[in-house]
Amino acid sequence: MMNPNGKKLILWFLSLILCITACAPAFASTGDRVLLRRSDDESSFYIRSVLPYGEGGFCVFIENYPDQIVMRYTDYQAEPEKFVKKMNEEERKNWWLEGLDEDSKEEEGNDEDIFFADDVPENQDTQEYEYVNDYFGWNGEIYALMNKSSYDGETSKEELLVKHVKLEDGQIILEDENVPELDFSSLVDSESGSLRFYGTNNIVTAGDSLFMTYYAEEGERLLVFDMNSGACTEGELEDVSELVAGPEGSLLVTRAIWSEDMNDYDTVTIKISKMDPATLSEEALTEIKVKGDSRITPCYNAENDTLYYAANGELWAMPQFDAAKAVAVNDCPEIGNSMKMLKDGFVLVQFFSSLSVKNTDPTQRGSIQLRVKGGGYGTVTNAIYDLNNSRGDISVIAETDWTFQNDILQSMMNRDAHTDVYLLSYQSNEFNALYNRNYLIDLSSNEKIAASTARMYPYIQDAVKQDGKIVAVPVYAYGGTLGVNVDTMKMLGMKEEDLPHTWNQFFDWMEKLPEMMENVQVKISWEDRMYLRTMILESMIEQYELWMEKKGDKEYAFNNPILCDLIRRLNNLDYDGLRAREHVEYDPENEEDGYYDDGGDDDNMVLLESYISTTMNGDVYYVPLFLSFADDEDPVIPTELEVAFVNPYSEHPQEAMEFLGVLLNNLDLDNQYTIYTDKTEPIRNPSENESLTMIQEAIEAYKAKIETAEGDKKADLEENLKNLEENQKDIERYSWRISPELIERYQKNINLYKVRGYSFYNALFGQENNNGNEDEPSAYEKIFASEESLKMAPEELLGMLDSKVQMIRLEGN
Repeated sequence: MMNPNGKKLILWFLSLILCITACAPAFASTGDRVLLRRSDDESSFYIRSVLPYGEGGFCVFIENYPDQIVMRYTDYQAEPEKFVKKMNEEERKNWWLEGLDEDSKEEEGNDEDIFFADDVPENQDTQEYEYVNDYFGWNGEIYALMNKSSYDGETSKEELLVKHVKLEDGQIILEDENVPELDFSSLVDSESGSLRFYGTNNIVTAGDSLFMTYYAEEGERLLVFDMNSGACTEGELEDVSELVAGPEGSLLVTRAIWSEDMNDYDTVTIKISKMDPATLSEEALTEIKVKGDSRITPCYNAENDTLYYAANGELWAMPQFDAAKAVAVNDCPEIGNSMKMLKDGFVLVQFFSSLSVKNTDPTQRGSIQLRVKGGGYGTVTNAIYDLNNSRGDISVIAETDWTFQNDILQSMMNRDAHTDVYLLSYQSNEFNALYNRNYLIDLSSNEKIAASTARMYPYIQDAVKQDGKIVAVPVYAYGGTLGVNVDTMKMLGMKEEDLPHTWNQFFDWMEKLPEMMENVQVKISWEDRMYLRTMILESMIEQYELWMEKKGDKEYAFNNPILCDLIRRLNNLDYDGLRAREHVEYDPENEEDGYYDDGGDDDNMVLLESYISTTMNGDVYYVPLFLSFADDEDPVIPTELEVAFVNPYSEHPQEAMEFLGVLLNNLDLDNQYTIYTDKTEPIRNPSENESLTMIQEAIEAYKAKIETAEGDKKADLEENLKNLEENQKDIERYSWRISPELIERYQKNINLYKVRGYSFYNALFGQENNNGNEDEPSAYEKIFASEESLKMAPEELLGMLDSKVQMIRLEGN
């Protein structure tokens, strides 16, 4: 019988779809190409691995659930050949049918494994299924490491095996012939016979050795197989980031050490060593410092004894493992999952969503280099790819630096031209200072920026303009409020129109809830009562600040009758009746097997959520609460922006503006619908058709089985059929990427939205303020998340806040 976890798992897998985009060549450096890239519709896209194949070729292994795809390239300049391993009709039915109607399997908790089954034969005493754990290459051939399980009605058996990957007639064929015989006996528990291995962390071949790492109870373990004899050596590994093939059959091992300096916390020291496969001993080679990532995607080229790696937005070359000789040779917007050496001095960089070819000759780079600092992530990366396609003379370097904002104002005062484009939070202290001191240059002359800004909602336009001039462009827009779970609301007999619209109505509603919750399995929140109070208090303070800003009141005080009365009502709520548990301070001695029981696990459905999205990345499972502070006034819905702008001292201002124009064309789907007025058409998840087709096939197959079934077997099948039909309805309702309900809600309330600017609240409590004393609560904890604040009168609590705000005002903010 299908359990709730099984239903969730089915829906999760049905939401997956692959969309491969073969991109036009990109020319940030001569010969650079983007071979594969995630499409703009945000479809699921997962490049699993890339392995050498033949002479100078390679194969790209791609997950497209339920199918698997291999793209085979004979050369990085050639068009690929596509191979697919599809489920056959019987397998598609078995994917739904097998295991779901057998109590024994459900009790074993094996039902989720059915969703990985490649072949589960029907009408056999012994049932078997297997799935690909990982792929590896050796001697010009490709192999699959498989997990296989079998069940004969009484006992189950697990084993690892290797199959040869044959690519023929457009199909991926896994065959048993011509495979190395590897000794996996050390991975089988001697008492139970079950595997103690469920997946690889790293898998790589170097010479005639296959290296694999996996997690065991005692920590991360390393397996080294001799591919000729099959013999296995096992050892321990500690704190490994990456493993790649090194010189003369050795293994290169990287380890990351993060800085403990809070002023430089994003600096990472990468230590690189060489491991001997025979002895598992290591020799230290070198170390480098990078920003913000524990990976460097290393790739060793024996022909010129050079290590290539990605760091700080660039591709680097290090001859003879000498860090002093390392030089940046190209841009590299993504760190990547792996890097492979190609012929003619090119490397192949694989990320889970893209595959690109990069030139390693620094003389072939674009003549103009733009440096970008800040967030942006996928949006910035996509913009770099787009700009490369149109402007081959520009090389864009997306630097990873989480602490740059600490120095940005000083950089402006020093007229520092190093960085061309910055990304900052609109409400940050740093952006506020740059805005107020007129450091933001006019971007209105760029046609793409002007045209895109004209399409934006007025409240977004107002935020990115200063004195009528465009001074920044939005990259991300997001916001959230308290919200209510729709299903839980229905359990209490409530409708959306019954929900409160003011803060006083909210507390009226909260005071009535204990009576409504009697005899219903509902609790107010996941949080304990102290944190529940904190999240409500935070929401009130933040929204009050924005309400005052919208009214134009710059001298407001938090200590006022409105907020004081609301806090009194908050303190006097019936937390027992709301089933909000008592606060329990964390005590590591109460941990058991890494799990800390805070008393929050029970079967009650949650009604109130602390943060429900109010922009277009929300969903229809929740209703946000838009609460005003006065009956005759509208609420204000807070929205936060991350914005990009040009350094006024950039040596390439026109090119920097061009990049921002391209950036606006590469916003992800949620942000396009939040920012642009012409984005109003609902969009289904691309997987919807395949999902509904498969579930309809399963329903028909169940109906056919029910006709011949009897007794308990028939009852189980009918129950499973009911679950499938419920899933079908859920998919039809919830399979929207951008739903009609979200669009309607956003459009209906659009005049209530306001971008959060500089915030006293964030300035005071956005970071720990405990003078370096870890045992002393921060200012934030003292005032909000503490038992101490419960004992304070609202006037005293808010008075403390006002005294700090007044100090900031006197300093000129």
